[in-house]
Amino acid sequence: NIIGSGAFGKVYQGLNIESGAVVAVKQIRTHDVPKAELKIIRAEITLLKELSHPNIVSYVGFENTKDSIYIMMEYCESGSLQRILK
Repeated sequence: NIIGSGAFGKVYQGLNIESGAVVAVKQIRTHDVPKAELKIIRAEITLLKELSHPNIVSYVGFENTKDSIYIMMEYCESGSLQRILK
């Protein structure tokens, strides 16, 4: 179920098997991304792990496969801030 897309991938609605919670899963296809951008994405993941604030979407985890990086975040029913502001 695609709920959004960006420059390097798509965002899907998913299910956290461990908790049963609905999550947003950002798929970044690594072969579509320049190596310099991949470093920035990995730094973003490191930063997301450290953030904790009631007004920031929570980081859940990530998976790295041969072809993609998957970043799992708290699912927001109302969508992205960009969508809300439109």
